[in-house]
Amino acid sequence: MCSTIVLAQFLVLLLACVSHLCVGEEKLPGKAPLVFTVASNETEAYLRYIRSAKRYGIEVTTLGLGKPWQGGDMKKLGGGYKINLLRSALKPYKSDDDRIVLFTDSYDVLFLASLEKIVEKFETFEASILFGSEGFCWPDPELKNKYPVLEGRGTRFLNSGLFMGYASKVYQMLKNPVKDTDDDQLYYTKIYIDQQLREELNMKLDHTAALFQNMNGVEEQITLALDPDSKEAFLKNTEYSTNPLVVHGNGPSKITLNGYANYLAGAFVDGECQTVKENLIELDEENLPTVMVALFIEKATPFIEEWFENIAKLNYPKQKMDVFIHNNVDHHKPTIDQFIKQYTKEYRSFRMVDYSEDFEELAGRSLAVNQCLKKKCDYLFVVDADGHIDDPDTLRRLIMLNRDIISPVLTRPEKVWSNFWGALSSQGFYARSSDYMD
Repeated sequence: MCSTIVLAQFLVLLLACVSHLCVGEEKLPGKAPLVFTVASNETEAYLRYIRSAKRYGIEVTTLGLGKPWQGGDMKKLGGGYKINLLRSALKPYKSDDDRIVLFTDSYDVLFLASLEKIVEKFETFEASILFGSEGFCWPDPELKNKYPVLEGRGTRFLNSGLFMGYASKVYQMLKNPVKDTDDDQLYYTKIYIDQQLREELNMKLDHTAALFQNMNGVEEQITLALDPDSKEAFLKNTEYSTNPLVVHGNGPSKITLNGYANYLAGAFVDGECQTVKENLIELDEENLPTVMVALFIEKATPFIEEWFENIAKLNYPKQKMDVFIHNNVDHHKPTIDQFIKQYTKEYRSFRMVDYSEDFEELAGRSLAVNQCLKKKCDYLFVVDADGHIDDPDTLRRLIMLNRDIISPVLTRPEKVWSNFWGALSSQGFYARSSDYMD
């Protein structure tokens, strides 16, 4: 009897679980949504975008990757190339009324939620096509008065960096020809301000950043908040009390997005940076990369002998290291000469440039880069005389981090000082960022 009751309870529980799964599946349309972006090169910004997509299980199709950009000057009008690429990609789905399509820019965009949550939020708008909005009527301010009157609060004008809709409607929107070098935002704007087309396509804007956050011009409205359960940061628009699910650092707001990207999409969790643990590499002892070690002595420096000793103690084969020295201090020359004499047969090569050769610091640093390229080295490791290296495994650890550029954070104990500026003022000088202090 007891076993029968237990079995019955198990079956009820199993049916409840199956029912729950079915409900979960219904949250996304039967046909999987399509996510598209455009990028020509796998830059760090593009890889950051892809990382955010993977964080939330979003599969992105990148159009134009590895091909020359045909959309004109990125700093001016242009981008029609993106429209033409998307039109071609959507041709197989031109009659699909049920499949949802999401398009985003890539280099200045981050996903902040799963595709399921994005679709759920999209459906609340009851739109066939939804664009993000911004406060600037760009690129043609004269079209401002042709926009429909905004009822309520929000940003009024269309931004083309983020939009989604049903495939057949999106394809219909893209039917008019456009040159690769024409402006994509102007193309979409002219459709939106045409009342007949807007209503035919059921085209709407997200005026309050409930789904799409375009940052330019509203950076003061946006802040980071912390989820007390997941310990992850999320984006909050304080003006409208919304939590956008995709963010676009359009225009000059890219700098702000770069700062937020250090925390969003699981980059910083429970007080720890997570990205430094990702994409690490193991060193092949039989095939170690070559390194140009560039040493700069630009001012009289105490303990210079110990500094050179620590360089020599680096746990890395000297035959894999070229040494470049730029010295601007006369009385340090004997120490440098002794270092070269002692290790000249161990390192792969030496090159010293000093004050007698009329090479100022800037020219010396440029020469180090050129020497590295000339030697076809894999890495350039720059060390200034006032920055001591006490850990002999430093070079190995830096290489294993597998980053294009790494710079240390140097601080002075109990002082509000570091070798980094947290932000820039409007005059291009120092400004304290919100995360400058620990």
